[in-house]
Amino acid sequence: MKTFLAKNWFITTLVAIVVLGTGFVFFMWYAGAEKLFEKEAKADEKEEEVEPGTNLDVTVSKDSEEKENNFIELNEKRDTPIEEIYTEGTSESTVQDAIHHMSHQKVIANKKWGALPITMERVNRLIEVVEMNNYTHKQDYLEILTAWKNKDFDNIDDHHNIIWNIKGGTVGKATGVMSIEEEREFIEDHFGSDLE
Repeated sequence: MKTFLAKNWFITTLVAIVVLGTGFVFFMWYAGAEKLFEKEAKADEKEEEVEPGTNLDVTVSKDSEEKENNFIELNEKRDTPIEEIYTEGTSESTVQDAIHHMSHQKVIANKKWGALPITMERVNRLIEVVEMNNYTHKQDYLEILTAWKNKDFDNIDDHHNIIWNIKGGTVGKATGVMSIEEEREFIEDHFGSDLE
């Protein structure tokens, strides 16, 4: 056996490298795939998240100013008052998620996880909650939410990316603002609202 190995050292070395390399690649794939599957499962869970007490019965407000300023005003029927969902003790992460998920209604991005309808009720309540707390990025949240309260969504892609950066985003950066038609389609697809 030693003679065979000595005479065929090149082939022996090559076989050893292939066997060890295959084992290493398999190990790395398995370890990486397991983490990837965990991330995908968490992303799927987040995508299905809905605020407690919200049944997503979304309707378009009768006096929607859609034509004037590219704004579709939505209303929700909810089982739980918004004040019980976003309380004074709401975490900064929850505020970030709410702003981030609402922005998905209007932004263009290659990936979006989670969606909440932009409603003036939610925007106004989040402003109240942010003002009650001493969050690290308080000023950013107030600037974003105040613009939305004033129905100014021209920079919502930048707003999305501010939150995306704060949260350490790596995938799904906003690249623009949807047209009113694209937004209507998003609302119908995600909130089940039959828009006229």
